[in-house]
Amino acid sequence: MFPKIRLIKSPEESEYAIEQARLDNDCINFPSHVTERNGEIIGAASLNVLPLMLMWNHSKKISARDTLHLKQVYDSIMETKGFSQYIVACNKSSPYSSHMKKLGFKPVWDTELFIGGI
Repeated sequence: MFPKIRLIKSPEESEYAIEQARLDNDCINFPSHVTERNGEIIGAASLNVLPLMLMWNHSKKISARDTLHLKQVYDSIMETKGFSQYIVACNKSSPYSSHMKKLGFKPVWDTELFIGGI
């Protein structure tokens, strides 16, 4: 029997999926759907709901002061879109990588982002 995917029905179900992923040594943020088999949640997905910010700042032409200003602007834009929290991808080789925690960001997990689709 193949697993089926359905919309999450409640905040508690979302939290359950997040916790189950953590117990399985994985991570899911902002899940919109769960994967079920025989009534048991065995996975989750964030489909078209992930508040993600990708950006580029020139490593020599934007100062630390500029970065703090830009973060406030980005926070404001994301908040107007309804997201009080969002995910920011940061390359490990970026000069900003070592400052992300100081800027208030919490690491989620070591991963790579891939572009894919149809």
